[in-house]
Amino acid sequence: MGYDRGYDDRDRSYDRRDRDRGYDRDRDRGGYDRDRDRGGYDRDRDRDHRGGGRDYDRRDHGDSRGYGDRRGGGGRGGPRGGRGERGGRGGRGGRGKGPDKAQEREERLQNIKREAYTGDGQVEYAKADLARKFDALNLKANIAKFSETEEDRKQHKMAREIAKTTADIPVARMNGELTRGKLISLKTNNYLLDFKNDKGAVFYIYHFNAKVAASAKKGPSRGPAPDVKKENKRKIVNTLSQIFGVKFAFDGDKMLISPRELRGFREIDDRNGSVYEDRHNGVGFRVTYPTGDKEETAEGTLEECEQRVEMRALFDFMEGGGEHPAEVIQAIEIILRTNPAFHAAAISKGRAAFCQIANKDADRRIIPRGREVWHGIHQSAKISNWKGIGTKVTLNLDLAYGMFMQHKPIADILRDSYDPENSQELADSLKHLHIEVRGEDGKIYKFDGFGPICRETRLGDEYSRYNPNGNFPVVVTTAKAGGGGRGRGRGGGRGRGRGGGKKMFPADMCRVLAGQKPKVISADDKAQLIRASAEAAPVRQAKIQEIVETKELFDDQMLADFGIRINKEAMGAEGRVLDMPAITANAGQQVDVEKSKGEGNGTWNVNTFNKAAVVPMWGRICIGNQIRDRQTWDSFCRMFVEVGRKLGVEIKSEPVLDIKLDSGFDFDRIVSEYADKGRSLNELPFVLVCVPDSGHDYEVVKSIAELNNGILTQMVKSKNVMRPDEAMLKNLWYKLNAKLGGENWRIDVPLPPSPTPLMIMGMSISHAEPESTDPSLVGFVASTTQGGTGFVNYVHHQDPRLAIIHKDTLKAALKHLIGQFITKNNGVKPERIIIYRGGASEGAIQAILKNELMEGIRKALAEIDMSYQPGITFICSVRGSKQKYFCVNDEDKDGMGENIPAGTVVAGYGNGVPDSYSFHLASQAACGTVNPTFYQVLHDDNNVELQNMSEMTYALSLATMRANRATSECAPVRLASIVAERARVHWKGTKQLENELSKVRGYFNSHDKRTTVRTKFQDSLFFI
Repeated sequence: MGYDRGYDDRDRSYDRRDRDRGYDRDRDRGGYDRDRDRGGYDRDRDRDHRGGGRDYDRRDHGDSRGYGDRRGGGGRGGPRGGRGERGGRGGRGGRGKGPDKAQEREERLQNIKREAYTGDGQVEYAKADLARKFDALNLKANIAKFSETEEDRKQHKMAREIAKTTADIPVARMNGELTRGKLISLKTNNYLLDFKNDKGAVFYIYHFNAKVAASAKKGPSRGPAPDVKKENKRKIVNTLSQIFGVKFAFDGDKMLISPRELRGFREIDDRNGSVYEDRHNGVGFRVTYPTGDKEETAEGTLEECEQRVEMRALFDFMEGGGEHPAEVIQAIEIILRTNPAFHAAAISKGRAAFCQIANKDADRRIIPRGREVWHGIHQSAKISNWKGIGTKVTLNLDLAYGMFMQHKPIADILRDSYDPENSQELADSLKHLHIEVRGEDGKIYKFDGFGPICRETRLGDEYSRYNPNGNFPVVVTTAKAGGGGRGRGRGGGRGRGRGGGKKMFPADMCRVLAGQKPKVISADDKAQLIRASAEAAPVRQAKIQEIVETKELFDDQMLADFGIRINKEAMGAEGRVLDMPAITANAGQQVDVEKSKGEGNGTWNVNTFNKAAVVPMWGRICIGNQIRDRQTWDSFCRMFVEVGRKLGVEIKSEPVLDIKLDSGFDFDRIVSEYADKGRSLNELPFVLVCVPDSGHDYEVVKSIAELNNGILTQMVKSKNVMRPDEAMLKNLWYKLNAKLGGENWRIDVPLPPSPTPLMIMGMSISHAEPESTDPSLVGFVASTTQGGTGFVNYVHHQDPRLAIIHKDTLKAALKHLIGQFITKNNGVKPERIIIYRGGASEGAIQAILKNELMEGIRKALAEIDMSYQPGITFICSVRGSKQKYFCVNDEDKDGMGENIPAGTVVAGYGNGVPDSYSFHLASQAACGTVNPTFYQVLHDDNNVELQNMSEMTYALSLATMRANRATSECAPVRLASIVAERARVHWKGTKQLENELSKVRGYFNSHDKRTTVRTKFQDSLFFI
């Protein structure tokens, strides 16, 4: 069934001197023991154990009373239906006595006590995980999230102590002005905040506590009163605001901010509740609030905090004195977010509020399967410097995008997207969402699934006045049916199939309530969301302006009570459009760059590489069964060779290796087989590997090839093999030519004038998934040749709780990278180092300065050589900046998205800390609204001026070699991110190998073995 295997040796021979490379345990980086027994546990014995147990399954037997075991369904036989033993359910149409839940709960509690339950620790881990996202050094949580070594604990403790005890380090000040490039007028998404000129103004902070009232519980023996659900807390605060006659600000959890002190009253009664002054706790309250189609009562307290927010700190800082008023800015943000949050149907993890009032036009953004795209409101307040007006506090307002189910009848959703073969996917998306039903007096139900076709039930007759579509399935709710049987089990009730025992309605009668997110989002749904959110810049600008002018979202009276006023005219700015740096390709010729109003803005055409690779032989492997015929694979490879030759690559037409494998794990066997024959696959310049569109084959093959065998691979997905085109094949060769040591094109990077050697370095962190216990992986790249080229790479692991790069990690990386520079430059060290640090946030600047620059880089260089003190320029790259810029004049708008042109740089207009050295750069075009990258220069020994810094950064954005266009971040950061992600691929791949191949278990017993590639790859771009 497979393709022909083996090398075709006709007139093709190659040097076999390195035939023993690969899994050689005598080497320092040798592979795992291939002679280890492939066996494992005794499968027959295991099968015998599994075969034991009960002689029969009580679920399959039933007398007239139909008993069932506690694991499964009720009995099937009796006329009364099954009775359901403990844990079982009543049979179809039966009584369904159901389980003894109270007794089961008591038994579980006793078991938990006997087993010394440790679930509290899991809660602490989850808290620490959240803290890591919002606190770079976990300064507040002080909780160990992962199982850690003593070394990890020491590292983490040290990093926290440095951030806490070391005095703040001044950031670099602005150096020079932007003088070159076309000057254009811009509008921003910032709005000036004016404050009542009262330095004595104070905001009062209260600690909000609320629990469901005792009278709302069903009976006296239900335990302590539960906490109010988070989504209901804002309803309570809104009711309290009505009772007091003053709008409170609320963070959604515990902090309530009042413009006046809540004292001097005894008791206030209102139809929705009452409040009273509590001598010990501040304010007590009891209020009623709506929950769906019901009401609930809560009682609690507002405890006045000793801490108060004084506006004097803000005024003093803006006048040039005092520390940064972080607490005041936090309070202002909470005040500004309060109304959008009160109106929000959902709030994302990124704090964006999705309000129905701001999405009246959501029907313009309809996507398949009953979904629509909503605009979310993302806002923040910050202090920044603006040319002409000085230091100001501004509101930054931007859009987020989220996917919601359409507010329409379920029958309409079915009419648009119903497929009987895939109805379960739609049912899973609607699972437990709230629906309203016509004729049910406003009662709200939860969707549970689809039942039988409507015409096959009696519902069609019962609800005939609504003209239900008999071809659609009925909607099953979670509510129990009123008749057809009694009991607590699922049995009983009319209907059949999944609907037994639950209320069902025709799909025409059910409407999905607005503002609900689908429970399941597929990859195709995400792609549709991305397409729908690619709105042109003028559309986004108009929507932002509409939101800021909506009174319900930004209540002028409420803000006035806090002494705040929003100037609702967007603030202006000026930008410079930098010239595109010179690009050389086509065997030494300068390339013309397309900078027009078309889609090609910021791209260039390459006919031939500047330096093409020579490929005397190559191999190919096809994995899986998605490519069903050899002709498709042959056709793709012919096109692949043709495109490579057009680009100047010397490559043979036919591969010397042609193999078909069932899975990526078989690649290990093939490597072994050829090693046994005296042939080493790492002698091939590269192997082209076709992998399935999904699965772990990519990770497995990359791990086998790059960690243990030194085999250079170029992957291509099956879907691209089946639909090849020249543009895709060119992109494939851009990566492969760079991996093989070629030069796709040369960018004329305007480096700072330097009489001494200069090195450009990039670093970035890859964090594992939130629930994972894997370490963080830090990627590094550094230039070793003139012109900021010749990148080498390095990867190191560290404590996953840290969002900063630890000094031990920096020491190991600098030692390796500078060592590579010395080797390639005849023993000369770099005397100037320009470092781009990716993945930073504006709130972590001081933690980065103290730990990475002073404790990390400086001390690491001193340990390499006490007399070695190169000049350091340290730049942080923030890709997720919410700052947007819009062209004022139509002639400046560029591309389909009518954006600012590629190469636009803005400095001095709301960028970073006041008077600090920072700028925004839009290095690439976009179909939607372009998102400029923010660069904050934290330290600069090399006295690089702003014009030179921005031009150098822009040129480096074109130098990743992965595509003939700029990237959103400069090459050092982008390449460091990619090599870190490749290390993550290796980490996952080695785990897959351990699970599948018994001989591997125990070999990857250290983090280094999981992430360190063979030496031949450490001075190349093997990962792009």
